[in-house]
This record gives sequence, C-alpha cells and structure tokens, in this order.
Amino acid sequence: MSRPFAHALCDAIFTYDKEDIARINVWGAQQTPQKDFKTLCETSSAWVNSHCKRIIGPPQVLYPAVQEVFERFGPLKDSKTGAALFNTQELWDTAKNVLKLIHDGYILDLPHIVQ
Repeated sequence: MSRPFAHALCDAIFTYDKEDIARINVWGAQQTPQKDFKTLCETSSAWVNSHCKRIIGPPQVLYPAVQEVFERFGPLKDSKTGAALFNTQELWDTAKNVLKLIHDGYILDLPHIVQ
C-alpha cells in the first residue's frame, strides 16, 4: 500500500511541465510507430523523466491533487495487517498539516531555481 501511495503523492506534487509535454508529443508524432506522451510514460518512464522536467504547481492546483491522494489512500486497508494506511489520528493530523502548508504557499517552485 505504501508504494502506490508514494507514487500517487509524488505524481500529485511533481507534475510534468506542459511545454515539455508538447515538445515530446511533437517528437513522438515523428516516430515510427507514433507515440504520445501518455504512451511514453507507460512504456519508457525513465526516458520521459530524463527529458521532461517536473514542477510543483501553485497552491490552487496542488492542494486538491494532494488532498485527493490523502482521501483516496488514507482509509485503504493493508491486505496483510488489515490496518488503514492512515491508521491513527496523528497520521490524519499530519496530512492536514501538509495541506495547510500547501494552502499557505510554503510548498511551491521558486521561479529562479531550474530543476
């Protein structure tokens, strides 16, 4: 459960740059067979990650994406232990604190730092 949660949270926080996606789609359309960005993500994720920067969106985009991941994965139960991923009030409080940091603008890309 923790691995899919970590991947979903990473994808919610670090989104692909739209200009890079467009550039990769143009390149993929010239390939034989043609490939779009989504297909490349599924078949060649390491290549995509080396050719497409990821950004942290503004709070109004980031907050609902991260909130959705918390709400989707938090109550899910582990098949071995039967315990929910967020199985204590402390874990739910931590999730709320992360969302507050996002809401207050503490988790964002700084414009002068290139990743």
